[in-house]
This record gives sequence, C-alpha cells and structure tokens, in this order.
Amino acid sequence: MDAASKTAEGIKNTATVLDQKPSEYRSRYPRAFYGKEKFYRPYIPSDAEILWQLYHLDLDDLKHISLLSSFDIFPEETQKEDCYILALAYERIVFWSVRKNTLVWDFPTEALTDISIRPNLLQLLVKRPNEIVQVSVLVYYLN
Repeated sequence: MDAASKTAEGIKNTATVLDQKPSEYRSRYPRAFYGKEKFYRPYIPSDAEILWQLYHLDLDDLKHISLLSSFDIFPEETQKEDCYILALAYERIVFWSVRKNTLVWDFPTEALTDISIRPNLLQLLVKRPNEIVQVSVLVYYLN
C-alpha cells in the first residue's frame, strides 16, 4: 500500500512540475557576442548590459551594433556609484549612463579622428563634434 501511495504521489508531482513557468525575471543580462563574426568571450556584465540596453532603445542604428569592447568609466575616482559605460563598436561609439539608464551620446566611428591613452585617462577626438559631444567632457577615469 505504501509503495503504491508513493508511486502515485511521484506521478502527480511529475505531472504538476511541468505546469510551473520559469521566472520571467532574468538573473543577468544575456551574453554579449563580439564583432561582426559574433564570437564570444567569458561573460562580462558591462558588455552584456550595454548591448541589452541599446537593443531596447528605439534607435535602429544602435539596435544591432557589432561590439568590440566596453569600458567602465568614472568621472571622479571617489564616486564609484556614478558609473558610465563607453562601448566601442565597428559602427558607433556609445557613452551610456548606468545610474540614469540613458544614452549620454553616441557618434559613428567615421567621426573619430584620434584616441589618446594615458595612465587612467582616455581622450577621444572627433570631426565636427555635435552639441551633445561638445558639452560632454571626453576625458574620464578608466577602471
């Protein structure tokens, strides 16, 4: 009797486990794929986040960029909560505010004329900067 009862209970549990839906909330952003070839690297949270956020913007030229790399940027070394992501892609260079969850600026890579890299500093020089990029300070602390 006990064996039949446990068998029936097991069958019932097996049938009802398929009724449960997986969680609708992600525990992390989907993995980023890189370059036009869409190769993958070990999971990098900031790369995954920027691609996810750009995909869900209503801007077609940012939806399917070919990410090469991204950098965590801090305008002031002491304020780590005020973080930005600088994303370098074949098509565009994107500057994203993590705290505000908004696009700060972006421009096509053809507009880039020079990059200066010094210890903890990165400077981007662009042809004919638009007002958004001019207002933004282009030198930040790299993490």
